[in-house]
Amino acid sequence: MVKMFDKAPQCLSKTSCFNNEPPLEETSILTSALAFPKWMRGITFVVGFLILAIGMAKLFSMKIKGLMLMFPYVLVGIVCLSMGGINNSMSISSEGVIYVRTVWGKKRREILPWETIQSVVILRKKNLFYARFFKEDGKGWQIPFRSDQWEIFQCIVNKYRPDLTIEDKTKV
Repeated sequence: MVKMFDKAPQCLSKTSCFNNEPPLEETSILTSALAFPKWMRGITFVVGFLILAIGMAKLFSMKIKGLMLMFPYVLVGIVCLSMGGINNSMSISSEGVIYVRTVWGKKRREILPWETIQSVVILRKKNLFYARFFKEDGKGWQIPFRSDQWEIFQCIVNKYRPDLTIEDKTKV
């Protein structure tokens, strides 16, 4: 079943999305619901460091069996250390859809401008909805949001691209 949403709801502020006045600060950038929390990255880093230290201790044990057991510890430790330094975030703003990937301090920022977005398709699952932003070539980006962000999402999309229709392709 395909539903079309042509009319946007009022913003959560006193002004409308269609006015030239800026809405609430929360609606200018809407961040994805599935971000890797800082505390989890910290724990991953610490666990990776400890496992790597155990593996390096086995290297200096001067036993053949210790050398054989070293490789799994070192491999898992390096993977955990690497995961501790990676951060991905996706959001929508006045520029368009923004994807920021940070790997140990190096940031790479990609923008999918509003002008290149041809359609928006929504899929709902449990307490999330997935927004798929498609370009001209049929490829695009998918961003998960919490269900309570639905009105703000509609508001932002209709403010920056009022000609886009939002299709809901959730199976009922």
